[in-house]
Amino acid sequence: MLPVEQWIDRAHELGLVGEPTEKALEHSRAFSALVRRYGAERWVDLGSGGGIPGLIVALELPASEGLLVDARQRRAAFLTEAVRALNWSARVRIAAERGEVLARSKEIRERADAVVARGFGAPPVTAEIGSGFVRVGGVIVVSDPPEGAGRRWSASEQLARLGLVVAEVVVGPPHFTVLRKVAPLAGQYPRRSGIPERRPLWSEERSSTTLRVGRDDV
Repeated sequence: MLPVEQWIDRAHELGLVGEPTEKALEHSRAFSALVRRYGAERWVDLGSGGGIPGLIVALELPASEGLLVDARQRRAAFLTEAVRALNWSARVRIAAERGEVLARSKEIRERADAVVARGFGAPPVTAEIGSGFVRVGGVIVVSDPPEGAGRRWSASEQLARLGLVVAEVVVGPPHFTVLRKVAPLAGQYPRRSGIPERRPLWSEERSSTTLRVGRDDV
């Protein structure tokens, strides 16, 4: 077992990764293959948790630079320990902050070539926050449940509001949707801490027709 795989195994034992280690590794390698195919040199793992898929993306793309984002201090501390032990600190950073807050930082906003998201949030939440990190021309690679592959991302008008279009649907397992960033993100997005989740820009159940606008949109 590789050192990084031992860290994933430890994350599973600590309850930071829910699925068995081998399944988590397989899923992460599929993420890595997509990130590589889209030529990403700088990437962000939203809600990295126990390092799935971020630690494996870092392993399989050794020339890349990564940012592992998790607002929960315990998980961020674990990731920091793992990255230091793997001697990756020069190219992999950890941020213990909410994604919607971090994505408004001038040093980070719209600079990544790719964002990866596995179980981070509902489609409107992932799209709004992810778009804050990825540059125009870059991609957001999102893991989908089998029953929702592709269909969860049918809200084309609402995605366009965030500068995004669906570029690819990968039917697995594992299943993925790839969103392409085609226009800069408007300055009011992502909205302030907690709002993307509490007041999503659209409803998944009626994604093709429902657009929510309210006083908290700015």
